Amino acid sequence: GRFRVGMAALVLVASVLFGGLSAALFPGVSMAAGEKERARDLFVKGAEAVEAGRPAEGLPLLLEAESLFHAPTHLLYIARAQAATGKLIDARSTYEKLATEKLPPKASKPFQEAQATAKAELPKITDRIPKLVVRVEPAAAGLDVTLDGATLPRALGEPIEIDPGAHTVVARAPGYLDATVTVTAPEARETVVSVKLSPVAKGQDAPSTPTEPD
Repeated sequence: GRFRVGMAALVLVASVLFGGLSAALFPGVSMAAGEKERARDLFVKGAEAVEAGRPAEGLPLLLEAESLFHAPTHLLYIARAQAATGKLIDARSTYEKLATEKLPPKASKPFQEAQATAKAELPKITDRIPKLVVRVEPAAAGLDVTLDGATLPRALGEPIEIDPGAHTVVARAPGYLDATVTVTAPEARETVVSVKLSPVAKGQDAPSTPTEPD
Protein backbone atom coordinates (compact mmCIF):
# COMPACT_ATOMS: atom_id res chain seq x y z
CA GLY A 1 0.00 0.00 0.00
CA ARG A 2 0.93 3.66 -0.12
CA PHE A 3 3.53 4.93 2.31
CA ARG A 4 1.17 7.22 4.19
CA VAL A 5 1.71 8.43 7.69
CA GLY A 6 -0.08 10.69 10.10
CA MET A 7 1.24 13.83 11.71
CA ALA A 8 2.65 12.04 14.76
CA ALA A 9 4.45 9.51 12.58
CA LEU A 10 5.89 12.28 10.40
CA VAL A 11 7.39 13.89 13.47
CA LEU A 12 8.81 10.51 14.51
CA VAL A 13 10.32 9.94 11.05
CA ALA A 14 11.81 13.42 11.11
CA SER A 15 13.29 12.77 14.54
CA VAL A 16 14.98 9.62 13.22
CA LEU A 17 16.31 11.46 10.18
CA PHE A 18 17.76 14.43 11.99
CA GLY A 19 18.50 12.99 15.41
CA GLY A 20 21.54 11.11 16.57
CA LEU A 21 20.98 8.28 14.08
CA SER A 22 21.67 10.51 11.08
CA ALA A 23 25.42 10.40 11.72
CA ALA A 24 25.39 6.60 11.72
CA LEU A 25 23.23 6.40 8.59
CA PHE A 26 25.27 8.91 6.62
CA PRO A 27 28.87 9.04 7.87
CA GLY A 28 30.65 12.26 7.03
CA VAL A 29 27.45 14.33 6.93
CA SER A 30 27.61 17.15 9.40
CA MET A 31 24.89 19.69 9.99
CA ALA A 32 24.61 22.67 12.27
CA ALA A 33 21.90 22.35 14.89
CA GLY A 34 19.92 25.14 13.26
CA GLU A 35 20.03 23.41 9.89
CA LYS A 36 18.81 20.15 11.42
CA GLU A 37 15.88 21.88 13.05
CA ARG A 38 14.98 23.72 9.87
CA ALA A 39 15.25 20.64 7.67
CA ARG A 40 13.07 18.67 10.08
CA ASP A 41 10.44 21.39 10.26
CA LEU A 42 10.38 21.82 6.50
CA PHE A 43 9.97 18.09 5.94
CA VAL A 44 7.13 17.77 8.45
CA LYS A 45 5.27 20.80 7.10
CA GLY A 46 5.83 19.82 3.48
CA ALA A 47 4.81 16.18 3.92
CA GLU A 48 1.77 17.21 5.95
CA ALA A 49 0.68 19.55 3.13
CA VAL A 50 1.05 16.76 0.57
CA GLU A 51 -0.95 14.37 2.76
CA ALA A 52 -3.65 17.04 3.15
CA GLY A 53 -4.01 17.52 -0.63
CA ARG A 54 -1.98 20.73 -0.88
CA PRO A 55 0.99 19.53 -2.97
CA ALA A 56 1.76 22.95 -4.48
CA GLU A 57 2.24 24.27 -0.96
CA GLY A 58 4.31 21.32 0.20
CA LEU A 59 6.66 20.95 -2.78
CA PRO A 60 8.90 24.01 -2.18
CA LEU A 61 9.18 23.12 1.51
CA LEU A 62 10.28 19.58 0.69
CA LEU A 63 12.75 20.76 -1.92
CA GLU A 64 14.32 23.11 0.60
CA ALA A 65 14.50 20.34 3.19
CA GLU A 66 16.26 18.09 0.68
CA SER A 67 18.71 20.89 -0.14
CA LEU A 68 19.69 20.97 3.52
CA PHE A 69 19.82 17.23 4.11
CA HIS A 70 19.34 14.33 1.70
CA ALA A 71 16.84 11.69 2.78
CA PRO A 72 14.87 9.07 0.82
CA THR A 73 11.69 10.16 2.59
CA HIS A 74 12.21 13.67 1.22
CA LEU A 75 12.48 12.30 -2.31
CA LEU A 76 9.34 10.20 -1.93
CA TYR A 77 7.23 13.17 -0.90
CA ILE A 78 8.87 15.42 -3.49
CA ALA A 79 7.95 12.92 -6.20
CA ARG A 80 4.38 12.71 -4.96
CA ALA A 81 4.06 16.49 -4.84
CA GLN A 82 5.47 16.79 -8.35
CA ALA A 83 3.05 14.18 -9.64
CA ALA A 84 0.09 15.82 -7.92
CA THR A 85 0.93 19.20 -9.48
CA GLY A 86 1.19 17.80 -13.02
CA LYS A 87 4.99 17.67 -13.16
CA LEU A 88 4.97 14.02 -14.18
CA ILE A 89 8.33 13.99 -15.93
CA ASP A 90 10.05 15.55 -12.91
CA ALA A 91 8.18 13.10 -10.66
CA ARG A 92 9.41 10.12 -12.66
CA SER A 93 12.98 11.39 -12.45
CA THR A 94 12.70 11.78 -8.66
CA TYR A 95 11.14 8.34 -8.25
CA GLU A 96 13.91 6.80 -10.38
CA LYS A 97 16.58 8.52 -8.30
CA LEU A 98 15.08 7.12 -5.11
CA ALA A 99 14.38 3.66 -6.52
CA THR A 100 17.98 3.20 -7.68
CA GLU A 101 19.71 4.81 -4.72
CA LYS A 102 22.15 2.55 -2.84
CA LEU A 103 21.10 2.82 0.77
CA PRO A 104 23.61 2.35 3.59
CA PRO A 105 23.58 -1.14 5.18
CA LYS A 106 22.10 0.30 8.38
CA ALA A 107 19.49 2.48 6.70
CA SER A 108 16.45 3.10 8.90
CA LYS A 109 13.13 1.38 8.30
CA PRO A 110 11.51 4.64 7.04
CA PHE A 111 14.29 4.96 4.44
CA GLN A 112 13.83 1.36 3.32
CA GLU A 113 10.06 1.73 3.14
CA ALA A 114 10.38 4.97 1.15
CA GLN A 115 12.54 3.24 -1.44
CA ALA A 116 10.25 0.22 -1.68
CA THR A 117 7.25 2.52 -2.10
CA ALA A 118 9.03 4.48 -4.84
CA LYS A 119 9.67 1.27 -6.77
CA ALA A 120 5.97 0.43 -6.52
CA GLU A 121 4.69 3.89 -7.50
CA LEU A 122 7.17 4.54 -10.34
CA PRO A 123 5.39 2.44 -13.03
CA LYS A 124 2.09 4.18 -12.31
CA ILE A 125 3.67 7.59 -12.91
CA THR A 126 5.33 6.41 -16.11
CA ASP A 127 1.96 5.20 -17.42
CA ARG A 128 0.41 8.63 -16.78
CA ILE A 129 2.93 10.62 -18.87
CA PRO A 130 1.33 11.89 -22.12
CA LYS A 131 3.01 11.85 -25.50
CA LEU A 132 2.76 14.42 -28.28
CA VAL A 133 3.33 13.78 -31.98
CA VAL A 134 3.93 16.90 -34.07
CA ARG A 135 3.43 16.83 -37.84
CA VAL A 136 4.09 19.83 -40.06
CA GLU A 137 3.06 20.23 -43.71
CA PRO A 138 4.82 20.96 -45.92
CA ALA A 139 8.25 19.90 -44.72
CA ALA A 140 9.72 23.16 -45.97
CA ALA A 141 13.42 23.90 -46.17
CA GLY A 142 14.68 25.77 -43.12
CA LEU A 143 11.74 24.57 -41.03
CA ASP A 144 11.99 25.46 -37.34
CA VAL A 145 9.48 24.02 -34.87
CA THR A 146 9.26 24.89 -31.19
CA LEU A 147 7.25 23.38 -28.37
CA ASP A 148 6.50 25.84 -25.57
CA GLY A 149 9.33 28.03 -26.84
CA ALA A 150 11.95 25.26 -26.98
CA THR A 151 13.19 23.84 -30.27
CA LEU A 152 12.03 20.26 -30.65
CA PRO A 153 14.97 17.99 -29.84
CA ARG A 154 14.01 15.12 -32.09
CA ALA A 155 12.65 14.42 -35.56
CA LEU A 156 9.09 15.47 -36.25
CA GLY A 157 6.52 12.72 -36.21
CA GLU A 158 8.06 10.90 -33.26
CA PRO A 159 6.29 10.77 -29.88
CA ILE A 160 7.61 13.30 -27.37
CA GLU A 161 6.97 12.86 -23.66
CA ILE A 162 5.43 15.95 -22.09
CA ASP A 163 3.57 16.93 -18.96
CA PRO A 164 -0.23 17.00 -19.13
CA GLY A 165 -1.94 20.29 -19.90
CA ALA A 166 -1.81 22.99 -22.57
CA HIS A 167 1.16 23.21 -24.94
CA THR A 168 1.92 25.53 -27.84
CA VAL A 169 3.57 24.46 -31.08
CA VAL A 170 4.99 27.11 -33.43
CA ALA A 171 6.30 26.30 -36.90
CA ARG A 172 8.37 28.74 -39.00
CA ALA A 173 9.96 28.43 -42.42
CA PRO A 174 11.26 30.91 -45.02
CA GLY A 175 8.53 31.90 -47.43
CA TYR A 176 5.71 30.80 -45.12
CA LEU A 177 3.57 32.48 -42.49
CA ASP A 178 4.27 31.41 -38.92
CA ALA A 179 1.76 28.80 -37.75
CA THR A 180 0.79 28.39 -34.10
CA VAL A 181 -1.29 25.55 -32.63
CA THR A 182 -2.22 25.13 -28.98
CA VAL A 183 -3.16 21.65 -27.83
CA THR A 184 -4.19 20.13 -24.52
CA ALA A 185 -2.51 16.83 -23.72
CA PRO A 186 -4.45 14.55 -21.36
CA GLU A 187 -2.69 12.07 -19.12
CA ALA A 188 -1.85 8.57 -20.37
CA ARG A 189 -2.63 9.36 -24.00
CA GLU A 190 -0.82 10.14 -27.22
CA THR A 191 -1.98 13.32 -28.91
CA VAL A 192 -1.27 14.17 -32.54
CA VAL A 193 -1.04 17.82 -33.57
CA SER A 194 -0.96 18.75 -37.25
CA VAL A 195 0.45 22.11 -38.25
CA LYS A 196 -0.13 23.43 -41.79
CA LEU A 197 2.10 26.17 -43.16
CA SER A 198 0.59 28.72 -45.53
CA PRO A 199 2.89 30.24 -48.15
CA VAL A 200 3.35 33.98 -48.14
CA ALA A 201 1.02 35.40 -50.80
CA LYS A 202 2.49 37.33 -53.70
CA GLY A 203 3.08 40.89 -52.59
CA GLN A 204 2.57 39.99 -48.95
CA ASP A 205 5.38 40.67 -46.52
CA ALA A 206 6.72 37.63 -44.74
CA PRO A 207 6.71 37.87 -40.95
CA SER A 208 9.93 39.35 -39.69
CA THR A 209 11.84 37.94 -36.76
CA PRO A 210 12.30 40.55 -34.05
CA THR A 211 15.89 41.34 -33.21
CA GLU A 212 17.38 42.42 -29.93
CA PRO A 213 18.34 46.10 -29.78
CA ASP A 214 22.05 46.87 -29.83
